Amino acid sequence: MKHFLAVVFFFAAAALFGQSNEIIDEILAEPQLSPAAAAYLLASLSDGNQAPASMEEALASLSDQFADLGESISVGEFALLLQENLDLPKGLGSLVYPSPRYALRDLRFLGIIQMKAHPATPLSGEGALRILGRALEKLEVHS
Repeated sequence: MKHFLAVVFFFAAAALFGQSNEIIDEILAEPQLSPAAAAYLLASLSDGNQAPASMEEALASLSDQFADLGESISVGEFALLLQENLDLPKGLGSLVYPSPRYALRDLRFLGIIQMKAHPATPLSGEGALRILGRALEKLEVHS
């Protein structure tokens, strides 16, 4: 079942982005999600499914959102980025004090993030695509 879900999310991501499979393969292979990969995923969503030419181009276009992030993106940071970019529902904690901790709690409550993790837990590329797939599914159901 686990492998089936990975295949489903891979093909859903490939169909969603409609761009270079090499970049999606790179993102899937990342043991820790890089800011450039996260920016690429977010930029692909925000440009009407028109993906940027490269991960670096996406990072440059979203540099203001990634200024304070380190070498890799944690689960909490990715949750906060998704919550801000996809207009996902926010709980009281996120409304009062937007942070990775509260974003992670909100997305866990919504069923978008299904793993038990601390906000600082490293996130893999595959994990990011799984989370993104669930977020998009949640938005589609509620639209």
